[in-house]
Order: sequence, then structure tokens, then C-alpha cells
Amino acid sequence: MKASFILTLFCVLQVSALETLAQKFNIDLDGAKVTHVIEQIKQQSDYKFFYKDDVINEEWQVNIHSDSEEITNVLKQLFKNLPVSFVIQKKQIILKKKNQFRLLKLVVSIYSVILMVR
Repeated sequence: MKASFILTLFCVLQVSALETLAQKFNIDLDGAKVTHVIEQIKQQSDYKFFYKDDVINEEWQVNIHSDSEEITNVLKQLFKNLPVSFVIQKKQIILKKKNQFRLLKLVVSIYSVILMVR
């Protein structure tokens, strides 16, 4: 009984994850502000964006062309030449400055080396 419940729950979660990833976006903008592109993504989906004010410069402009693209590809294209990284967690998109992720990776690497030396 427990095994069948767990299996059923696992299958439901997998289908839900696939539906989230399967959502396609159509965005065709030239010289658009990044904040406008983010609004377009919000309008076409249930995604919510989280970021500090200093992560996105209000003046940044991009050209973005996506035809039935998944969210990961759209965000990669959007932030390709900008100092912004993203993480997708369910229907939440977290934006951070790229150097924040690099610093975190560096700290984790140094800590790992220290633990190995001990």
C-alpha cells in the first residue's frame, strides 16, 4: 500500500515537472528593455521572478527571438551577454549577479580543499 502511494505520487510529480518544462514561449523583440522581456514571460506563463533591484539595470536592452522555446532557452538567450545568472525552481525564477554564483562556487571549493587537507 505504501509503495503504490509513493509510486503514484512520484508519477504525478514527474508529469507536473514535464508540463512545466514543456511550456513554450514566443517572444520577438528588438531593442527591448530586459524588464519588458521579463513582463512578457510573466504574461505568457505562471512564472514569478525574484531578484534584487541592483541585479537588473533598467536601461539594458536586448534583441530576443524565440519561437516555441522552453523557458531555459529563452532565459539563456535573454541573459547571454549580461552579468545575470538564473535558477529555475518550479514556477520561480531567481536572478542573481553572475559573480555572486562564482563567489559561492569559489568558497565551496576552498572549503572542500580545507576539509580534504584535514
